[in-house]
Amino acid sequence: MLLTTSGVSAQTEATPAEEPTVPVVEVPAAADEVNTAAEPLVDPLEGGAQLEDRNATDQRLREIGNQVDILKEDTFATKSRLLLLRESVLRRTIAGSKVVVIHSNEMGAEYQLIQVLYALDGDPKFERLDYSGKLDKMDAEVVIDEKVVPGSHGLVVKMVYKGNDWGIFRYMDGYEYSLSSSYVFNAEEGRAHEIIVRAHEKGGFFTPLEDRPSIQYETTEHELDQSNSAVAATSK
Repeated sequence: MLLTTSGVSAQTEATPAEEPTVPVVEVPAAADEVNTAAEPLVDPLEGGAQLEDRNATDQRLREIGNQVDILKEDTFATKSRLLLLRESVLRRTIAGSKVVVIHSNEMGAEYQLIQVLYALDGDPKFERLDYSGKLDKMDAEVVIDEKVVPGSHGLVVKMVYKGNDWGIFRYMDGYEYSLSSSYVFNAEEGRAHEIIVRAHEKGGFFTPLEDRPSIQYETTEHELDQSNSAVAATSK
């Protein structure tokens, strides 16, 4: 018996293998790259000290600024007071008052004037020293003529006389007699004050010669703008 084997063609279809799945990883852009550089370490104690020093410096600067502002205010206030004072003095001086001092020598011939000094408010205004006898001829001579600030003023007068041999007084030569006198007056605003200083002999015939020299003051007042008019008030 002939067995016939029919060939069966077995065909196996190959299934293609699946490719492995690779995970996709997104890489950040360059601009978004993370800076991984290590920052320097800061000592907390050192940082605190620096902050404290900075605060102290700021406080000191504020204090200095306040002191400067105070000084500026004080300086401005001082300047303002000085300006007001100057304006006040100028106004009083312009309106002011005037003083005229007249020297009159009425001493006898046995006295020779050799020195004379006039000072107003401590400031010498007239001073002479002469041994020739010219000072004896000073009669009704103006020694001070100026404007003054209204108020109280002081006049100081000093005179030195030398004994002069004359007539029966043959022993006078060599003697000196010093006179010193002060006079306080009130200068009223808008008025002129005329002071006549008279050097004269006081007492009588029996008064010692060294006690006779004396100074007398005679004051007259009138309106400042009427200096040539009649006297308005007189006091001795």
